[in-house]
Amino acid sequence: MYFNLRFRITVKHPYYLSRGPLTYNEDGLATSHICGFLSDPKFTASYSLGERTGSFGSSVIRYRAYIACWCASQVKGLQGDFVECGVNKGGLSRTIINYIDFDSLGKTLYLLDTFNGLVEELISPEEKNQGIKSRDYEECYHEVQNTFKNHNVKIIRGTVPDTLVQVGSDKVCYLSIDMNCIYPEIKALDYFWDKLVPGAMVLLDDYGRTSFPEHKPTYDDYVQTKGKQILTLPTGQGLLIM
Repeated sequence: MYFNLRFRITVKHPYYLSRGPLTYNEDGLATSHICGFLSDPKFTASYSLGERTGSFGSSVIRYRAYIACWCASQVKGLQGDFVECGVNKGGLSRTIINYIDFDSLGKTLYLLDTFNGLVEELISPEEKNQGIKSRDYEECYHEVQNTFKNHNVKIIRGTVPDTLVQVGSDKVCYLSIDMNCIYPEIKALDYFWDKLVPGAMVLLDDYGRTSFPEHKPTYDDYVQTKGKQILTLPTGQGLLIM
């Protein structure tokens, strides 16, 4: 009976499963479609630099990193600076800096994090029930300082939302939010909303990930009040274009 059910589903929906060899199978995403970025020397070199920071741990997140690089490349000609809330060891930003030749743009990249994990008081009871903990990260502030010492980067240590006022820019063209905790994430989006220039990209790393079930509905409720909608990406990220 089980075999017959699977057989009927497969026959009725010939595209139900991926056809042909997989071109990508990492980080909860599998596809048989073209993934040209995997053979792009610029991306490969950039991702390698990000990987060396140790920020990705044992995870391989090339598609997520590529999405971030693509977003950054689309907005690099706009007015405004780059902001990343939730940095860890800076792997994603290091990837982007190399990929878009960030230092040639005359912009500043602001990196905001505690650099030693989540703040216990900001984790909701629901998030705690999902296994989100404040002790899953190690101290990395000095590592991040060393990684970005030769780049146009301002590192802001402390708790979001308290540190948001230290971002010295009134125009932002790229905003990345990945703090694994919905309260500071919504506060960050709300703080920067009126600073986002037309065409700015907002990349929400945890938006569609099943391990963070509070993120999507909370973000959706917020942007609905602004007349916007977030695009759900198969990587688990969410993308908002201003």
